[in-house]
Amino acid sequence: MAEEAGAGAGAGATTEVAGEWRHESGYILTNDPERVDLEALHRFLSTEAYWSVDITKERVALAVKHSVPFSLLSPTGEFVGFCRLNTDHVTFTYLSDVYVDKRHRKRGLSKWFLDHILATDYVTNVRSVFLMTKSAQKLYAKFGFEVVENRCMVYRPGVAKDVGRYDWRLVEYI
Repeated sequence: MAEEAGAGAGAGATTEVAGEWRHESGYILTNDPERVDLEALHRFLSTEAYWSVDITKERVALAVKHSVPFSLLSPTGEFVGFCRLNTDHVTFTYLSDVYVDKRHRKRGLSKWFLDHILATDYVTNVRSVFLMTKSAQKLYAKFGFEVVENRCMVYRPGVAKDVGRYDWRLVEYI
């Protein structure tokens, strides 16, 4: 049974059906793990995402399996965006691997996408949401994210042993 989405989603802009949200233009956001297109996700993460260059498909599959994945699907059902949440459901949630395919940007989808993800219990029931990024910081700031200097540390025990090349530019801004 469909219900109108709550505040923040835009009045009448979306309809929520048990883990699935439909944008007025036909895009669908879903947290159904079966809707993740691992081929498309792996292609993006291993070739375009600065934080995971050369990651293997197996590692992508494991990351999806052990997190809460959200897929963005075009009106034709094409997989065009993604993010995942890792959480203990009490103190923190970590938002990662966020992207919208270049061909589908400049349509307000990133804002719509984040509106819904940040309104889920995975986010609203915890004390803090963490995000490590050097891109789209202005977008995230509109949602209340802030750069916190000198408070993040990274421990890398044997990181990416299966990767020939790994790009750690991610931690430059920390």
